Amino acid sequence: MKSLDLSVFDSFPVIDCGRFILREIIREDVDEIFKIRSNPAVNRYMSRYAMTEKDDAAKLIERVSEGFKNKQSIGWAASLPGQNKMIGSCGFNRIELQHLRAEIGGEMDAVFWGRNIGAEAVATIIKFGFEKLMLHSIEARVDPENRSAIALLDHLGFIREGYFREFVFKKGTYSDMAIYTLIEE
Repeated sequence: MKSLDLSVFDSFPVIDCGRFILREIIREDVDEIFKIRSNPAVNRYMSRYAMTEKDDAAKLIERVSEGFKNKQSIGWAASLPGQNKMIGSCGFNRIELQHLRAEIGGEMDAVFWGRNIGAEAVATIIKFGFEKLMLHSIEARVDPENRSAIALLDHLGFIREGYFREFVFKKGTYSDMAIYTLIEE
């Protein structure tokens, strides 16, 4: 039976994608994380509130670091070559070791929208998930109104497997959630 390759957790996997680098999220990213996650446009379809304090970003960095140490998640910061400034993040928010399954997610600084960086980053970590981590399936949870995310998932071969009405309570109201899955072939 296939099992996850936990050696990927021996040291943080940095991935050079050419136009950008996926690297570990570090304390020095606190300002950029706060900038990205406090932007209402970035959070429009997220089931979370926008950050209101920089301390929230510091706590997020700590959770991401702990998730990697505990082999429960991998969160990458995207930065441009020759620069260490974070322009977005992506990763496996939750890794289910027993089921060889992970949930993917991410966000990009709105300044960099429309440059295909997010799509490249997602495709890169999907490949990493299947080829290096040895996942069997990757899941994405998405607001059904987020047409850009759904178009990306469709393009990458994800299949909508579930639709949950009033699944999350956010910003004072219930919102639907769609579940998309990509299974390794």
